Amino acid sequence: MTDDAEDKLPSLPGFDTLQDFFKHGYKTVMEGIRASNNLPTGSKFDMYTSYPDFHHLMKCQGGKVLDLINLLLRHQGISGNIHHRDLEDKFELVVEGNDAILERVGENLDEWNGVRRNNEPAIEGTQAGPVRVSGSWNKNLKTSAVWKERQSNDATQTVRLVTSKVTERPQLKFKDKIDNSSSPWEPKIKEKPNAIKPLAILYEETEFGGCYSHPYEFELEAFNPDDSFISRVTPKKPLPLEKTPFVFVDNEDKLNIMAKYLNSQKEIAIDLEHHNYRSFQGFTCLMQISTRTQDYVIDAIELRDKLHILNESFTNPKIVKVLHGASSDIIWLQRDLGLYIVNMFDTHQAAMLLNFSQLNLAFLLKHYCQVDANKHFQMYDWRIRPLSEEAVKYAREDTHFLLYIYDMMRNALIEAANGQTNLLKSVYSRSTELCKRRYVKSVLTEDGHMDMYRRSKKLFNNKQMYALEQIYRWRDKTARELDESVGYVLPNHMLLHICESLPREMQGILACCNPVPPLVRQNLLELHQIVLKAREQPLIKPIISEETAETHQNRQELALKMESKVNCVHDLVCMKDFRPDLPTLIGKHTEPTSIQDSHQEAVSCVKTPQLSVFCGSDMDTSEDGEEDEEENLASIAAKSIKFASPYQRYKSTKPYLFALEEERKKKEEEKKLAESKRIKTEEESSARMELVEEQISEKLNSIRDQVMNTTSRKRDHSPDEHLSALSSLNDQVGKKKRKAEPLNIRSDERVTSNHNVGLFIKEEKNEISKEAQVSGNPNAAAGQSRKKKEKSQQGNSRPSTISVDYSSINYNEFHSNPAQKSAFLKQIDAKFQSQKKKKGGKFKKSGKGSGKKGGAFKI
Repeated sequence: MTDDAEDKLPSLPGFDTLQDFFKHGYKTVMEGIRASNNLPTGSKFDMYTSYPDFHHLMKCQGGKVLDLINLLLRHQGISGNIHHRDLEDKFELVVEGNDAILERVGENLDEWNGVRRNNEPAIEGTQAGPVRVSGSWNKNLKTSAVWKERQSNDATQTVRLVTSKVTERPQLKFKDKIDNSSSPWEPKIKEKPNAIKPLAILYEETEFGGCYSHPYEFELEAFNPDDSFISRVTPKKPLPLEKTPFVFVDNEDKLNIMAKYLNSQKEIAIDLEHHNYRSFQGFTCLMQISTRTQDYVIDAIELRDKLHILNESFTNPKIVKVLHGASSDIIWLQRDLGLYIVNMFDTHQAAMLLNFSQLNLAFLLKHYCQVDANKHFQMYDWRIRPLSEEAVKYAREDTHFLLYIYDMMRNALIEAANGQTNLLKSVYSRSTELCKRRYVKSVLTEDGHMDMYRRSKKLFNNKQMYALEQIYRWRDKTARELDESVGYVLPNHMLLHICESLPREMQGILACCNPVPPLVRQNLLELHQIVLKAREQPLIKPIISEETAETHQNRQELALKMESKVNCVHDLVCMKDFRPDLPTLIGKHTEPTSIQDSHQEAVSCVKTPQLSVFCGSDMDTSEDGEEDEEENLASIAAKSIKFASPYQRYKSTKPYLFALEEERKKKEEEKKLAESKRIKTEEESSARMELVEEQISEKLNSIRDQVMNTTSRKRDHSPDEHLSALSSLNDQVGKKKRKAEPLNIRSDERVTSNHNVGLFIKEEKNEISKEAQVSGNPNAAAGQSRKKKEKSQQGNSRPSTISVDYSSINYNEFHSNPAQKSAFLKQIDAKFQSQKKKKGGKFKKSGKGSGKKGGAFKI
């Protein structure tokens, strides 16, 4: 049978080979994912759902998708119709189908790789059965050297990787006992070659818990690569793999010879093969070391307690150690072999700085060496002894070409830095930081199960959460005691399935596991007791984390959106710049009439937005800013409307925002300037007013003194001279007042001062009139007789006058002090009463409140 005939697929018309079918399927899936990512979400979905066409189309397409899912579920033997379920049940049914498919894929991979037993007899290292190893990494099987070698012998046979059916556990022979407890891990190193600082292993408390110090931390911090490590080199191509000397180191004598040889080298390449499925912490099975002329493969299981002698070369800063992706290798070397590295070059870090599209070793081998890496042994069980020739060849390829790749990447880093060495130094710096890593044991925490719960995106109630916590603790305890990985004891998806179902019977627990792990079958009774105890817990409420609650809420919102048929008035239909012929995810709109009706109805209740996402429109508007009602939708569609993204709108409004900011700053400066001027003017006015008030106070005091002097000298002057003197004084006070008015003197002060002066003049006039009556002045007597005649005509008699001593009164405080004013009036009233009793005359009250209680007597 030829190759072409073997790959023909008559059951799939249109495809010649299986590879063509895979390519077409992959392309179709990617297009579907890209289209689904372009569908609207959130508020946009609400907007599009308001369109009847979009809602109808989504409903039809959703029905087709559900039909396809139904066919897939039936093909996998899962009963139930997904159409007649709510959203939660649909999701659970899909998850169940995915679990069944992935479980079947896992079983097939285990069977083809030899991990799972089958009915065919298989012997390691032999060919058995005309089937290949499944997986995308096997797509270039026929181009590999192994395939060509097998084709030369027998074209009908293929390579089948197998493992031993019963493998003795290597950790049982380890001299150092495996410690899976939660106590901190202590370094195994007893001697410290190439030390700058003596060996000191101290216990430290860090944010991640307690751990021991790194033995070579000081040396790593002091490391600085020599010039020979950061300069250009001439790449040295390695010898072909078949012509390169090879040594399999499996005893102490070969190890000592190899160690002496490595001490004389300047560059060595290192790689490790690790196993962690049948061990809780895992252990190193194989170590590969290559020099420019020699390849070594070391049995790390047999020489586990003797490989510490390699620290002499591994910690030598004059020997560069080349590794790829050494973050895990550094940890494994410390934990299992007690080895540390100083002066490392990690090609993975170099590929990152060179911005390579891929960072794996297979890409580097293809890029620099034109070598197709053999992927058949990636899942190989490296505990098997003796190793097959194919396995040893695969192990050698990991380090055989690594030194040549190191030379090429050194030159590439220098070229990328324009002849400088900063990128090359950065690789050494990053690699040194990786060498400082310390191994830390896995510790069971109280909320360790919550990490798995959050990643699962499930929604558990308190019963299920109780089962999850207890089974998680049981699995961790069992794995530590038996030194098995937690994945071997009980895989995560099976654990979650048990906790979600909480089966009543023990057979239900087995039904949740396919295939049933051996330790689950052995401890079935204990697991059943945990499940029964979880079922007895009182149901309280679901335990919802932030991520799970958000996912659950999104599902509910999606269900509401899919069923929503309400036309929202905030749709684009309500905008005046809406165009029904714009392209959408479902094509152009097909119902312009209904859109026009809804548009006219919405325009009456929705105002035109001031800022639209459609910029550059040529639509004509009337003077009052309203659209012409006669313009139909066809003419609107003919207008050129350009869509502006949020960034374009922000960019167009940027000058306006700057202008607003400048105007705001200008107003603030003007406001500050006006405020400073106002404060300065107020201070000046206050100072001037204080000065004027002081001058007025002095003047009033001088006037009062003059009035008092005038009163004391009134008998020495005639009445006319006395009145003229008082008038001149009154004029002087008035001038002073008029000068003070522009200085904002309070009106009550001016009135009080003028009133005081007027009171002085009034008092003096009364005194002069009294003297005129006594002295017999004809002019005064005539005036008094005329007034008496007028009063007599009205039927009233003129009241008598009395003299009052005003010299003891402070006239500035007279009107502002009610108590003094009241006492003064009482004094006058008492004098009037005494005069009335003596003369028997009548006195008349005048002024405000005349004839009432509290009125003032006329003086």
